Amino acid sequence: IYYILMRLLPLYYDYIFKALFVRNPDILLNLINSLPQFTGNRRVTEITILNPELPKLGEIDKVSILDIRARDLTGREFILEMQGNSHPFFPERLLLYWAKTFSSGIQQGMNYGALPKVYSINFLNFVLIGNTEFFHTRFQILDTRTGKIALTEHLEITIIELPKISKQIESVQTDLERWTKCP
Repeated sequence: IYYILMRLLPLYYDYIFKALFVRNPDILLNLINSLPQFTGNRRVTEITILNPELPKLGEIDKVSILDIRARDLTGREFILEMQGNSHPFFPERLLLYWAKTFSSGIQQGMNYGALPKVYSINFLNFVLIGNTEFFHTRFQILDTRTGKIALTEHLEITIIELPKISKQIESVQTDLERWTKCP
C-alpha cells in the first residue's frame, strides 16, 4: 500500500510533504531519526511544529516561508525542505533559511550560548551535487586544511538527492533508504 500511495501522492510535491508531516509529527520524528546523525543519545524523542514563516528583519528583507520548521525538547531546531524542481541559487537560499532560523533564536541581552543548533534537512528531486554518486551528503563548517575540525556544531546541512537513489527495493538497508526509496 505504501508504494501505491507514494506513486499517487509523491512526497516530492512540497504541499503533500507539508500536509503529511505537519499533521503527523510522529511520522516526522521517524523521518528525522532515519538520518544517521540522529542515533543514540542524539535521537529526537519529541518534536513541536513551529510557524514556518521567518519574519522580515527590516523593510528590505525578504520574507522566508519554510516547508517545515520544528523544535525538539533540547532546543534543537529543524528545517525540512522539499524541493521538487531545480532552483537557481538553491545553496544560497538554504543558507539564508538556516541563518534566519539560527539568528531568530537569540534576543537582545541573551548569551550566545542560548543559540540553537539548527539542522537543515533538504530533499531534492534533482541532482545538485554532481561530483558524487552518494544520495545523502552532510555539510558543516570545517577547517580547510584538515577537513576534520568543525568551527561549530550549530550548523549542519543535509542534502538528500532523490534521483541518485537507484537501489532496488530488495536491497534497501537503512531507514533513510526506506524513506527515500520511491518506486
